[in-house]
Amino acid sequence: MLSKQSAAGIFRTPGVFTADIYTEANEYCARTDKEIETVNSEVKDAIPFMRNGSAMLHFRCVTK
Repeated sequence: MLSKQSAAGIFRTPGVFTADIYTEANEYCARTDKEIETVNSEVKDAIPFMRNGSAMLHFRCVTK
């Protein structure tokens, strides 16, 4: 599982760190010559003065 929360608050969209998470997951699985399979993902938009945007990815590495 990987997750990220925006340190920039409302000024950075969750889509940006969703892409970062998928990149990290792909790199992790590629080390063992496998690819990612998404189990679950969740994206929460920022709500000013309440919460920062965030993204979470549950994944597993599977044989290509």
